[in-house]
Amino acid sequence: MQMPPEGTQAETDHEALRAVALAAASAGAADAPAHARAYAELCATSFAAAVPLPWGRRTAGSRLRVVVLLPVHENDAVRRAIAGLLALSSGEFDFMFASVGPKAADVMALLGNAAATVAQLPSNPDVAFAKALANRDPDVLVDMSGLAAGAGPLLAQHPAREVWAVAVAPGLHVPPLVDRTIGSADDLVAALTAKKAALSTSPTECPVTAASLAATWEAGVRAHQRGEHDAARGAYAKVLEAQPQFAPAHYLTGMLARDAGDAASARRAFASAVAAAPGYVDARLALVRAATEQHDLDAAVAICAEGLAGTPANVSLIQKRSLKPEFGGGVDEW
Repeated sequence: MQMPPEGTQAETDHEALRAVALAAASAGAADAPAHARAYAELCATSFAAAVPLPWGRRTAGSRLRVVVLLPVHENDAVRRAIAGLLALSSGEFDFMFASVGPKAADVMALLGNAAATVAQLPSNPDVAFAKALANRDPDVLVDMSGLAAGAGPLLAQHPAREVWAVAVAPGLHVPPLVDRTIGSADDLVAALTAKKAALSTSPTECPVTAASLAATWEAGVRAHQRGEHDAARGAYAKVLEAQPQFAPAHYLTGMLARDAGDAASARRAFASAVAAAPGYVDARLALVRAATEQHDLDAAVAICAEGLAGTPANVSLIQKRSLKPEFGGGVDEW
């Protein structure tokens, strides 16, 4: 889903709640965990992606891919954590360091030569940045920024296979924004080392690299936007060959078929998209339209009912979209 426009109620509420949660954690207040949970739940409700962003199958590559959201200030725990990460073998670990908001000079100094590669994200990174991170197919996103940075909406998009929070300062993110909390620098290094060992014994699920797959997908979307439907169709087919559960490729394949007048193929593609991502509202609406146009009204009603039962938060969106002549969003959303 798209991020709410700046200044909307959702953005105002979650930023206000983050400030309260951070203040409570910094003061060691007894109710600090409750505030952190409230912030996490609000972000997850307001900003969660309807379509899972990570590739369904892990892409090719033997190194453990790790995205690290850096803290906003250094301290003893931060120094130990960064030193531990930098000591890990570059032949076994592929790190991407990123700052949410301005880069902290004291933290950059700890990174040495790696500081030159640090990516600076906006203070409130939106879905476009989450998609960009997910396209790298990170195995783990390690959050050290905590409540001191506005990463909650980004974490709600879950742009990595696992999201960990590390206790390097007061104000840890908690579930459902993260999958795991890590208590110390030593525990972080141990957890990453164990993750790499498990990866080394796992079979490769997808023989294509994340960079190649992302390039094929993006080329297909651009071709679709230009009206080059054969090229788009071919690119989507290549993506689905490598990633059969990638719902957006099924959905846009269905859009191409629908535009070409192939109602049966369109319906099958939309059904595949919904099966891969039941919360994908645009795909579900397109499937409802396809069933309706084939006079299969019982199926259309069942598809709607299933969607409303599984994702009740999307009721208003379904009502709004269903009033439009066109069901479902278009290729420009990608």
